Amino acid sequence: MVDKTSGVPAFRQVAADLRERITAGQYAPGEKLPSEREMVDTYGVSRPTIREAVDLLRSEGVVIAEQGKGVFVRPPASIQRLARSRLSQAARAENKGAFLGDAAAKGFTPSSSVKVRFEPADQRTAEFLEIDPDTEVTVRDRVMRANGLVEQLAATPRSNRSTPARAAPTPAWKKPGTQSAGTPSTSAPACPHRKKPRRSNSARAHR
Repeated sequence: MVDKTSGVPAFRQVAADLRERITAGQYAPGEKLPSEREMVDTYGVSRPTIREAVDLLRSEGVVIAEQGKGVFVRPPASIQRLARSRLSQAARAENKGAFLGDAAAKGFTPSSSVKVRFEPADQRTAEFLEIDPDTEVTVRDRVMRANGLVEQLAATPRSNRSTPARAAPTPAWKKPGTQSAGTPSTSAPACPHRKKPRRSNSARAHR
């Protein structure tokens, strides 16, 4: 149902709800949306409001309307990667780096959203960041969409405090007073080619 006290236009609330359902997979690509009559009953609004909501989704590239058949979820665009050029400084300078460059090449409408949350690090994250498990980390979730449909997800964890990396255990042969088998002594061996010091004349006289 639409919240008439929120201050948000009813058609935008309907469009937002449909968009969320599509993003969540409740309506799959190519699937037909409910009819106008069904949506009028679901949201408690008029037909013109439903049409405005659908028109908004069409302008965003989320749905397509086929005359006499209904409104369908638009299939995802085929993304064409631009190899190394999509990451070049020149492309970034023209605001065509990475995902934006792919959009310019293929002609789809790019969009993205970012959410930040805090959570304790699990074992895998802790090992990656070299921190203790359950240390609080900041996680940035980024969702990139092509014509309103999810195309790429990126999650980036980051430690919230400066924690030195855990030192690797000291090998047994490096510990004081220990030497493992097969490990050479730290003292330098005698060189077989080293010349012996000459004896002084006084030493020869006493022989």
